[in-house]
Amino acid sequence: MVVISPNTLPTTAAAVCSSANSAAVPSGVYSTAEYSIISDLTKAANDGKNAYLILGAKRTSVCEMQFITATCNQLTSFTWTDETPGNAGFAVENWLDMRPNNWRKNQDYLMVNTASGELDDVEATRAVAGAVCGMPAT
Repeated sequence: MVVISPNTLPTTAAAVCSSANSAAVPSGVYSTAEYSIISDLTKAANDGKNAYLILGAKRTSVCEMQFITATCNQLTSFTWTDETPGNAGFAVENWLDMRPNNWRKNQDYLMVNTASGELDDVEATRAVAGAVCGMPAT
């Protein structure tokens, strides 16, 4: 589900999700195809407009103070916080150019532009339109 809540911060995404459903959490993305579904859900919830949304991902501890490197790259810099399996959602073609770059070494969160499906790493103070939410894996 997509929850539109203006000025959502990465650190408040869990509360935004639970406001829609008490069991909901910020969600990961299982595959590249899911980004088009997220885009459709966003437009339905946001008066036909796309938006930037927080995803349920967190930078790995190994990559917290690293820029993009061979070790900390598109497939290895983040993990899904809801235990979404695999890293197909982090595929190279899903990222903005030269991302995740960990600018200022404080971009520990992940957002998606639902118009393009592109991912960008963002700092905790980046306000967006809402969050991608789902139920935890069981």
